[in-house]
Amino acid sequence: MSEEKLLELMAKSNTRGMTIGDMVCAIQANQERIEESPYYRLRIAYLLGEIERRFSMKDSGIIETNRAVVSACKEKIRIEDVIEWYCEVSFFKNLWSFKCNKHGPDKHPSGKIYLDQNSWWCFGCNKGGDIFNAVMHYENIDFLEALRKLAANIGLNLKQSESNKRYSTYDDSL
Repeated sequence: MSEEKLLELMAKSNTRGMTIGDMVCAIQANQERIEESPYYRLRIAYLLGEIERRFSMKDSGIIETNRAVVSACKEKIRIEDVIEWYCEVSFFKNLWSFKCNKHGPDKHPSGKIYLDQNSWWCFGCNKGGDIFNAVMHYENIDFLEALRKLAANIGLNLKQSESNKRYSTYDDSL
């Protein structure tokens, strides 16, 4: 792995537990050291992108994603069903595979479905992941749109509440 790629991976470290205030402080701390290494420039760029992404989510009316909805989608929707929405899926000798049409026409299956991990991988596109990654990849949409689509598929009604501006589920049968 090249040094540039390694620096990029390090700069994109997990920001899941960081608040926007924490990210601003990290940007300020890294700006003092920007001349020391290209890592600090990459880290600042990544943090600025993450702040912008979070603000765009707030502008769309979403303050936080309901983890129960994500879990319900993962539990109730099978990966082979999602891949079948977009590709021709086949089952042969206990192996699931599919002909991916995203990178061009396939004569032979170029993707594998791993039922034990509820995941997929296309060797032609060099992409894979879970049900959300599949919808995002094949429809060129972001995570929130994929969440809405998958939640609608299992009958979850995601509506924006006027009182608290958060998404909530109105289906208590889960």
